[in-house]
Amino acid sequence: MYPCNESSSPGFLEHLPSLFKEVNVEGRYALRWAVRAASYAEAARDSEGSHIVQNALHCYGEALSALGESLAAGAHTQGMAQILRIRGSDQFYNPRGWSLFRLAHHRIQKQQLAFNQPALTESTVWLDQLNEMVPFVRLEKDAHEIKQTCERARSLLESVTVDDVSTDAVESLGELYELDQAASGWRQGPQWHFRSVAASELALDLSFRPITRNVELHGDVWKAYELNYHRTARLLLHQQLLKVLEAILAKPSLSAPVVLSLHDMMDRSTTTVYALVESILATVPQSLGDIDNMGHVPHTQNGIPKCRSIGCYLLLWPIKIIKAPSSTASLEQKRRAQSVYERIRDYTGMKSRLGDLSMLP
Repeated sequence: MYPCNESSSPGFLEHLPSLFKEVNVEGRYALRWAVRAASYAEAARDSEGSHIVQNALHCYGEALSALGESLAAGAHTQGMAQILRIRGSDQFYNPRGWSLFRLAHHRIQKQQLAFNQPALTESTVWLDQLNEMVPFVRLEKDAHEIKQTCERARSLLESVTVDDVSTDAVESLGELYELDQAASGWRQGPQWHFRSVAASELALDLSFRPITRNVELHGDVWKAYELNYHRTARLLLHQQLLKVLEAILAKPSLSAPVVLSLHDMMDRSTTTVYALVESILATVPQSLGDIDNMGHVPHTQNGIPKCRSIGCYLLLWPIKIIKAPSSTASLEQKRRAQSVYERIRDYTGMKSRLGDLSMLP
């Protein structure tokens, strides 16, 4: 059932706390089930098959179960952490203990990333004893490194203020850029592969021409959504950094090297924001159902694409951020984002049902 299929990624942001902040991983997994339920329910309108209704009810039940597990996960992970502490390093040399460690430690890592919980002090010691050539070990070490990166980034974001123009503040900003560069690689790999096709190669309706030179074609819109969530989080980070940099540059008595360094950072953030916005806008044609994941235009005799309302929902937050008055996107990018938002209002029924109340700033 579109947009979820056998090639869909298993969950949302399992190893990527957006903007280095907490993300409710299990809650977002519950969202996937909820949207699948809505998709089946919509399909049931056009079909007399009772099995589609049953599928909708099943997915709805799974959504509630996933949400319940999310709310109750904290106590379970704390208990598992205590068990791992008691068992210590000896658990690695026992098949049963090793299986428990693999299950428990991965769950603990996800919980820490999702809810901004402190890392286990023993994790580094445990992982250093393991062979990183083993895929599971590499996964756990990567998650542990990401956790440490996020903790450092949060600390730096809290310490850097517009009133701090010391050398340490400039160094902290520089380190934040390095951490952001590390975070940009967390969504790379074959599972995140997509095709970038020149818009001129697509035979689209002239009334809905792509608003970017290139269009991204993803295996399904969920992957595009997860990447856009990542991109929007980085966009917000760089907008925040730009505000801090502008405030610091307004301070008097800055040395020439510091001014030069700050301007370099501003140029870097501005370029990054523009690039991230273009990437998000490049997912619009597929998300709104103008084309499918192969770049083909849907047959009009089949009616409105089933994915359209879901794609609109998945685009809503990124588009809102891009077009906001406080956004550091270019005026042209804001204009294009506003045009996308108008289509979202039309396709979701917000415009017809809510009128001006659906106009977000």
